[in-house]
Amino acid sequence: MACAASIIFTTLSIASASVFIGLARFSLPVFFKVPLLSMFLRPFAAHFLKGSWTVTLPLYHAKLLFRAWFLSFSTFMIWETADDLFENVVAEVCHVLTHSTNCRGDL
Repeated sequence: MACAASIIFTTLSIASASVFIGLARFSLPVFFKVPLLSMFLRPFAAHFLKGSWTVTLPLYHAKLLFRAWFLSFSTFMIWETADDLFENVVAEVCHVLTHSTNCRGDL
């Protein structure tokens, strides 16, 4: 079950990150038209305006997408495994006294 969840979350996260970066890249020239905002954005984001960028650019870098997918998959898989271990193996029953505030419970 952890493997299937990791595959689903990995695919969704890589796809949504690609769409978000694509939309941000397309909207970036609009933000550079604002005079005061352009002054603050230029040192951090001006390099994104150089070169051509199309929607199909990630398809030319399939090896990079596969590496990103595998890194994301391994991260999700480790978190799911740790979650399963803590939920099923490490979980400990903790008895709470309801009738007394005394730790020994001798009231």
